[in-house]
Amino acid sequence: MTHLDIIMEYFERFFSGTSHPEDIRHYLADDFTFTGPLMNAESADDYILQLKAMGDELEMYAEVRSLLGSDDVVAALVDFQGPGGTITYAQWFTLREGKISSLEVVYDPRSFFASD
Repeated sequence: MTHLDIIMEYFERFFSGTSHPEDIRHYLADDFTFTGPLMNAESADDYILQLKAMGDELEMYAEVRSLLGSDDVVAALVDFQGPGGTITYAQWFTLREGKISSLEVVYDPRSFFASD
């Protein structure tokens, strides 16, 4: 399985409707790190706990617009269906031994705080 295949499976598992945070745990290395505008995690278990704090079942939808990989790095441009509409964001994955070892996401989080 290629690194692109691993990331596509991750997206399909996590962003195709109702998902449970633990559904993606097996894709993550134990020392996985996450960096994003609204959250940071220093381990896979920390990341899963933070996701679970949002709810045991997450309604998550995203469309991958572009996915590029080279060696142990995969970059994705994704349209995420957020509470305030579509949010386009970039994800930078680093993989090691078939697991995601780090993930950095970059996006404008203002729509999460927009009031109706």
